[in-house]
Amino acid sequence: MALAHTDWELTRTLGLLEDILLQLQPLDPDDEAVPAGLGPDELHALQRTNTRIYAAEDTPAPRLYSPDDGFEYPPLRFVTLPAHDLAAIGQAIAALSADHEATRYVLGVSCGDRQQPSDLVDQFARAHQQLALAPDHDTGYLRDTLPGNADKAVLTADQEHAYHRLTNRILAAGPADPLERFIHRGTAAWDRPGL
Repeated sequence: MALAHTDWELTRTLGLLEDILLQLQPLDPDDEAVPAGLGPDELHALQRTNTRIYAAEDTPAPRLYSPDDGFEYPPLRFVTLPAHDLAAIGQAIAALSADHEATRYVLGVSCGDRQQPSDLVDQFARAHQQLALAPDHDTGYLRDTLPGNADKAVLTADQEHAYHRLTNRILAAGPADPLERFIHRGTAAWDRPGL
């Protein structure tokens, strides 16, 4: 998958989901079992995914510039996530949306007065959508043509168009605010409103 830089928004969301799953785990064998889909298998799948995402976001990536070298885009990073881990995370999010007493309590505590539990589960679902976004031609093209170890890369026109299409897909699927969408579009926000 491709990771668009969103100021750690994805990792914060996944970290909160991990905290909730940790709170739901029984402390000893006599404790009540957690609802199906929220057990240690789902927790471990999320932890493995979080580790891969954190490592990718923490790895230096080339600074990307428009073809005229006048606008700096946020970097892209690429990471491989096992399908079985993504499926387990999806099961956990689906289980959180079910009406269980334990999940209502933990979600309510995590939300506080800031938001409704259903909004938090929706946020997790959007993050999962972003993780599970199928690679397309633009993903492969940019992964294969962007330099992995350079400090700076000036995009060709084709790379810039692929970057816009790919980051639009990523940001539409997952959590991102309007400013993030704007900075990924760069000068296209002024020149080509349809991108």
